[in-house]
Amino acid sequence: MHAETKASLAAKLASLSTAAASPASARAALDDLHREHGDLPKQLERKFARLPTPQQRVLLELVQAAGAREYVPLLQSVSRQPEVPLAIRNQAAAVAEPLGGEVDSPYGEALRRAADTLAQLQEAGDTALTAEGELAPRWQQAVLNLPIALACDLARELASAHPAVALAVLRSLRPIIDARDRYAFVETAGHIALPESAALLQDLLAEAAAKPLQKTIRRALHRLRGPGRQSA
Repeated sequence: MHAETKASLAAKLASLSTAAASPASARAALDDLHREHGDLPKQLERKFARLPTPQQRVLLELVQAAGAREYVPLLQSVSRQPEVPLAIRNQAAAVAEPLGGEVDSPYGEALRRAADTLAQLQEAGDTALTAEGELAPRWQQAVLNLPIALACDLARELASAHPAVALAVLRSLRPIIDARDRYAFVETAGHIALPESAALLQDLLAEAAAKPLQKTIRRALHRLRGPGRQSA
């Protein structure tokens, strides 16, 4: 599905209304998309993340209303794609379950908690922080109870609107980061445009022995030092 097709799919989804969609109308809409864009479920397993978030939500709502079981592999795939927003991943898992495509239970529960914690932190903003800029105990406990990969995803989604909160999430995670999750941790830090984030990365660089990790850290630092970034 090339860029022109992708754009037309996004435009088509944007034009659809899912308000009170009946199963028949939702099925008709999905069938129209399938005819226009080929094997839609299969193609979207790779392309879903590139759609704007509102269109991702429309597609999930259509699948849910239509009871479209052929989209279950897509839903299960989307629920595990880190580039897809946590709320959408959680919605995909919720849509899949009644269609017979339950997501792995421990992961599905952790995903739900991550999406809920993210929404609450977005609402709380800087009030989630102590006077020292750390996460308040309630929030720190919520973050530490998540798998590290999902906690990093949460921090990345906070980075734009609430960078201080995103940085506090990473500070809470740092003592428990292991070799497996260190790369995700570094990539997330590279999206938090604060001087303290650059300082954190410099500390990690000084500790890093593996050259691939050093390269990843330097790349993250370069991103932070780009034009207009606060950490330059």
